[in-house]
Amino acid sequence: MVQQKNNEHWLKRMAREEDNCVLSVGGLPQAVENARSAIPISTRVAFARLVQLYRRDHGMTIEDLARKADVDIVDIVNIERSVDVNHEPRTIYNLAELFKLATGTLMQLAGLAQPRDQAFAEQAVRFAARSAPVEKLTPQEHRDLEEYVKYLAKL
Repeated sequence: MVQQKNNEHWLKRMAREEDNCVLSVGGLPQAVENARSAIPISTRVAFARLVQLYRRDHGMTIEDLARKADVDIVDIVNIERSVDVNHEPRTIYNLAELFKLATGTLMQLAGLAQPRDQAFAEQAVRFAARSAPVEKLTPQEHRDLEEYVKYLAKL
């Protein structure tokens, strides 16, 4: 009983200290965010490309993939567009099952777990770079690029 009372006292004290802030009692959301921000963006980009290329390789629309993986369409759209959101572990688990990949590996790639080694991040960068489409710029895109580079050069 003493342990529970001490925990209750600690929780109330932490809640008071975080007055007018996001109530997290102990800073758990901040700790999670700090861990997440340490994960290289390249792994999340590689995750987005993996999902997109898998879907296209299997001739699926975004709706098809969402249905087969039993996840929301908006989740697939956010993943493929590399929208910086905290993906639900369930979403990653279902995609791992569909792709026949280890859940832990896909969790690392999605940014929900720290990569175990530097080689994982390096391979993710290589994959993201190699899988990016290579398309010629349209004349308008070329003009826009030149104009923007000129502007940047003046700064």
